[in-house]
Amino acid sequence: MVQSGRMRAGQGHTYDLVASTVCDGLAFIGLKAVSLRVRVVTSGGAVHIDETHDLVDGSSISSWLDFFTYETVYEPELVFTGLPVFPTDTVEITLDGGGGTASIGEIVLGRQVMLGKVIGGSRSGFTDYTSRNVDDFGNIELITRPTARKAEWRFVFDTRSNRRIQRELEKARGTKCFFHPGDDMTDFYLSVFGVANEFFPSLDAGGNTIDVLSLTGVS
Repeated sequence: MVQSGRMRAGQGHTYDLVASTVCDGLAFIGLKAVSLRVRVVTSGGAVHIDETHDLVDGSSISSWLDFFTYETVYEPELVFTGLPVFPTDTVEITLDGGGGTASIGEIVLGRQVMLGKVIGGSRSGFTDYTSRNVDDFGNIELITRPTARKAEWRFVFDTRSNRRIQRELEKARGTKCFFHPGDDMTDFYLSVFGVANEFFPSLDAGGNTIDVLSLTGVS
């Protein structure tokens, strides 16, 4: 998928994206909103998709004490796969800030490419660019800087797909993409908006190859 842009909005503001080519994936990264609504409308006015998603993350609430002391936390990402978006279709995006300001860090609209199936042993984390300076007396000065997501996908793929996978990764060189491990792995937080690093798998001629794809996010 390719990068489309970013937005900030007050409560209930709607933005429109007009597709210039066939797209089947839509991702939102860096969300801060109570809810987000997506409609895909054809040039003739027909509605393909009309979905509203609650973005308040209440997964940390496990007791009454948690409930009464809860501070609002938002789902950081929302992904739509298998969308029917054709040229001249309009993607309407409506943010609800719940009375405050809502924002999206990045919007990604494009074509999905299947690389393989992510399996156990994958890693997820972040790089912290905060500066830590220590003077001659041991005093530490911290300068807070952005972080960037990173992940290592351990995944399995049909060895005969290697040429296609290598070709797709080469095409994406120098392009920020959204790497999504699959709808059933959202809670693993393995998705990355960024670039793939060098991929050099050790191929198994017996059928399936298992290897690691390293991903570096953009801050």
